[in-house]
Amino acid sequence: MKSEGWRADGQGGFTLIEAMVTLSLLCFIVAVLGPLLLRVSRLSSGVTASQYSTAAIVAASSRAMTSRTDQLTAGCMVDTTTAFRHTTCSVLTDTLPTLRQIRIVVTPDDSLISGPDTLTVYRFNAQFTNPFNSP
Repeated sequence: MKSEGWRADGQGGFTLIEAMVTLSLLCFIVAVLGPLLLRVSRLSSGVTASQYSTAAIVAASSRAMTSRTDQLTAGCMVDTTTAFRHTTCSVLTDTLPTLRQIRIVVTPDDSLISGPDTLTVYRFNAQFTNPFNSP
């Protein structure tokens, strides 16, 4: 009794047609999955950039909240030492005599991955008054 897949001369193997059909199916699967894998890769890069951008804006807002209000300065700072290369700009506006608005903008160098993030912080300018000097 002969088993299926064996030739009459006793050697087993694949025919050329079977190998070509298998390769064409593999090529079709790669062609369908390729764009999907590319999109997943771009989305993960965007999520990573968003996390780095959030960390940079939290660090800038922490500096703005922990510094004295008279020591805050406006300007831009370029950070190229970390994995997330970006520019952090801050703009100071005195909205009231006792209220200062700090606008922080973090702009990544690679604008294709994510856009600039903006955060506005309000600081109360507390004037120190000595209670013993009051009349």
